[in-house]
Amino acid sequence: MYALDEPPRTQQTSAMREVQVEGVDRESLLVNWLNEILYLEQAHQLVTASII
Repeated sequence: MYALDEPPRTQQTSAMREVQVEGVDRESLLVNWLNEILYLEQAHQLVTASII
């Protein structure tokens, strides 16, 4: 999924954003985290270059 959405390597990171999600187990935590990343990309036109 991210391989298709990766920005060109020439762009610099312009902002950092902390994401906090909750889940009742690991699977729901992962799904909630991925949903939050997708929401941020779509709603705010953000491109995720790296996740640390």
